[in-house]
Amino acid sequence: MRYIILLLAIFFLILSKYSSNKYKKVFIFLSGIVLIIFASLRGYILNGIYAGNDYESYRNWFNSVENVKLSWNNDISFNLLMLLVKRVTGSFEIFIIITSIFFVYAIYSFSIKNSKSYIMTIFLFIAFGIYELGLSAIRQWIAGSIFLLAFKYIKDKQLLKYVLSIIIASSFHNSAIVLLIVYPFVNAKTKEKYKIIISIMIGIIFMIIIKNNSILELIYTYLPSYRYKYLNIGEELNSNYTVFIISTFCLFIMMLYKKLFDTKEKENRYQLNFLILLCLFAFTATLNPMFGRFLEYFMPAIPMIIPTIIDMFPEKQKLFALGVSTIFFSMIYIL
Repeated sequence: MRYIILLLAIFFLILSKYSSNKYKKVFIFLSGIVLIIFASLRGYILNGIYAGNDYESYRNWFNSVENVKLSWNNDISFNLLMLLVKRVTGSFEIFIIITSIFFVYAIYSFSIKNSKSYIMTIFLFIAFGIYELGLSAIRQWIAGSIFLLAFKYIKDKQLLKYVLSIIIASSFHNSAIVLLIVYPFVNAKTKEKYKIIISIMIGIIFMIIIKNNSILELIYTYLPSYRYKYLNIGEELNSNYTVFIISTFCLFIMMLYKKLFDTKEKENRYQLNFLILLCLFAFTATLNPMFGRFLEYFMPAIPMIIPTIIDMFPEKQKLFALGVSTIFFSMIYIL
């Protein structure tokens, strides 16, 4: 079923590219509707096998939200949203529909505004696993969706609007506060090679600190709920290694062919800097599974950068690069 949804969504997007302006938005809308319907009904499709790991936990949360203490440390905006929907509709399914619409809208808005190929970027949001992450981590991906919509403030250098957006995002999931570093990192007038060196140094420092658990204790001191939230998260890090390898490979290509990839172009420079941050957070996520939570916010760098990498190739080779990328990420999606 999930493969049919992917094919339908991309089919409508392809139609949007080759249709007249009159119907372009219609096909994009139909593509988004496909993903929204699947996300909204995931608790019922094929007995809920696509519901997501935390779907029933969120249902229990929704049913008992009146008993939750409202505080900043306890994701106040998420609880308020749940409480509002419950008071007005009394339906957990309505809550799922609302969050699904917001999530899919953020993906499409981000892809259309920040990518050289919104079709490829939306495909990668699905094939790279971000879409399905959002079906499980509802709370975090409300925060992630706010970040996707606020990404334009980084490019437009609207610091206040960006900071306010991230504060709002962190009121849904407090891990989103880490996104405050994106603005200064991306907009710093420092050559990318020096930012890479700085990121490597930070990664080494993190590795040393994590090995003796001091940074974990610091996090637990200021965010005590994390000690219990991630107590049973497990030691499986394979997916984090996969993200790290892919992001590092993309970064290697960009730096190897830097003359073709003109970083003086505004869009390209922002994409490259965001990719550097992804590499850093992907590396830290291989050190401890808890840091996978932070990694999720930076994963959209891959859907955003791949179309730019493909665009670097000569015209005769672009189709080959597109085919290889599509097959590679389709295999990741299948496996």
